[in-house]
Amino acid sequence: MVLAVTVIGTIGYLLFGMSFTDAVYQTVTTVTTVGFRELEEFTVLEQWFTIFIIVVGVSTVLYTFTLAVQVVVDGQLRDFVGRRFMDREINKLSGHTIVCGWGRVGRAVAEDLADAGHAVVVVDLDPDRLQDVPFPTVVGDATLDSTLRSAGLERAGALIAALEGDAENLFVTLSA
Repeated sequence: MVLAVTVIGTIGYLLFGMSFTDAVYQTVTTVTTVGFRELEEFTVLEQWFTIFIIVVGVSTVLYTFTLAVQVVVDGQLRDFVGRRFMDREINKLSGHTIVCGWGRVGRAVAEDLADAGHAVVVVDLDPDRLQDVPFPTVVGDATLDSTLRSAGLERAGALIAALEGDAENLFVTLSA
């Protein structure tokens, strides 16, 4: 968004007859509110354009800054980085077993498989349940193809449907 404002400002100043370098310089000093000086005497139209760039530019910068702070404060950055790491781990697997459901049965099956030396990926809808799972995890609805693909279904050797309902387990089995 900041880049878009910079491009729009630069184009606007180019249309007013500035050189490319002067147009970029004027836009950047305006958007960043450094405000050294105008490079030349502005007409009323150029002044209104500059006011527009200031309002839109500052609003965009503040909005972008607010989003960045929100990501850090909400822990979304940590979650995003953790998810990317988890996705890379899952993408390395082949012949693994996908265990759908981290309830009593899913947990027991996953632990038995791991004890026997099998790689396991756990899928569950509840992110809180997956907090301390010692295997790669995917938070999502196991009845959705996209969730199973995220768990590496194409490369998996097996799938265990250990969800709470029989209908869900049947649906997961048929869709896999």
